[in-house]
Amino acid sequence: QSGRPRGAYGVEVHAQDAAGLLLAVGAGQVHVIGHSLGAMIATHFGAIYRPQVRSLTLIDGGGVIPFDKSTLAIQAILPSLARLGRRYPSAEDYLAAMRASPYNRAWSEGIEAHYLYELEKHPAGGVRCNIPPRVVEAEFQAQGGSLSKWRAALRRLFHKKEVMRRLALRSQPPYAQLSAPVLILQAGSHNLQPGDQILPDEALARMMKEIPRARSLTLAGVHHYSILLAENAERDAAIIKHLENSN
Repeated sequence: QSGRPRGAYGVEVHAQDAAGLLLAVGAGQVHVIGHSLGAMIATHFGAIYRPQVRSLTLIDGGGVIPFDKSTLAIQAILPSLARLGRRYPSAEDYLAAMRASPYNRAWSEGIEAHYLYELEKHPAGGVRCNIPPRVVEAEFQAQGGSLSKWRAALRRLFHKKEVMRRLALRSQPPYAQLSAPVLILQAGSHNLQPGDQILPDEALARMMKEIPRARSLTLAGVHHYSILLAENAERDAAIIKHLENSN
């Protein structure tokens, strides 16, 4: 339920926010765990605020997707964003739509509680997700892209230098600057179609090569969403062991 400002977004901004939060609550060294975009944020946080990081756990994210696979990866993400900006008659209708999603086959009380938590009243009646579409668009633009192919093309045409700068930053994560031990968990299955993994093998191989203290684990039978949402004893045991070894 935090604010959704109209200012800048992007991984560097989120890393600064996380640092500010830790300062406000008086936290010392912390274990940082991030999934998807959260893994990218965790990577930048770990590079910028190294003294504060005891360990990093990157869950199916934080890698650089090869250009020839980027379109499939984006297509795998878009269906999970379809709820943004839509009005639903009731919370029950919203939950029914979320249950029908192919990403939510591992439905649980925790997932249902999450979806209920993100609901707010719609000005025209009914309910909606409290994440404005403009926020996600701002995240894509911070990486040099856009949710819209037309908007992406226009940005490349009229803001070429800025787009190229952001794409260059996206293609050069600060892996070598990470000093804490890093656990990378990769989803072993595709999402909607083969080749649409968010952390493909090529991206994982680069992370293992460039991150000084990294180890990885590929979890079979899970995709980008179920690696986080479904119960998984192998995942949990790996994370717990990583945290214990990093203390």
